[in-house]
Amino acid sequence: MNDDFSKTLKIYLKGAAFGGIVILLMYTAAAVFLTFKDLSDPVLNFLSLLICGAGGFCTAYKIGKDVKCGGLKIGAVTGCVVFCVITIIGIMLGNKFSLLTVLRLAVTAACSTAGGIAGVNRSGKRKMI
Repeated sequence: MNDDFSKTLKIYLKGAAFGGIVILLMYTAAAVFLTFKDLSDPVLNFLSLLICGAGGFCTAYKIGKDVKCGGLKIGAVTGCVVFCVITIIGIMLGNKFSLLTVLRLAVTAACSTAGGIAGVNRSGKRKMI
């Protein structure tokens, strides 16, 4: 039983690392792009939502592909965790809770749910419970 828990924990940590790397790479690419072009605040907000959604999707997809069952649950939980981590980091950096935060929760949860379902469905052989 302890071995099963460690395998599951390893799968979730690999998925979290993969999603974190995707988010960091996308934010880095956006920062490089912004050094050459000045964008308005609504465009930057949309870009932030897009990056959070893509990171949540990739995280849930990787976990769903490895676990092979429960894609909806995996995606929803992963989306909430990604949202919480990003929100906590934002609050520590001085951001406030706003409408954009609520939109970020909706986008991240929806994209992560889609990623979890897609990961389970693309994993080949699924476990039927």
